[in-house]
Amino acid sequence: MPMNQMTDLIERLARQDFNYLTLECAHGETYSHPEPVLYGHGTYKSSSVLAGRPLRVYLESWETFDEARAQLNGAKIKFEDIGDDTFTSHVPIEEMISHIPKNDYDLEAV
Repeated sequence: MPMNQMTDLIERLARQDFNYLTLECAHGETYSHPEPVLYGHGTYKSSSVLAGRPLRVYLESWETFDEARAQLNGAKIKFEDIGDDTFTSHVPIEEMISHIPKNDYDLEAV
């Protein structure tokens, strides 16, 4: 990753309030691939309709885990190294929308 991208990542992390960061294989509701991704984990703020629910945010990706680890460690960014063959759980869409009341339109699709 070019130095200006790493500087941008550091600045974005300073503006965010994550509980922790993870380096892991990319995996989400609609994607999965072996490239390393840095995710930020936290909780949605009270101003969100998802307030209090788990939050996992994609922050950056690299071509290899060795490159990612070297750059993150070099920038003194603390992260949990989940590894290159596993991942944390994304927040399923069903959980994200579970607080929304069912309406007639939703019931038609069932």
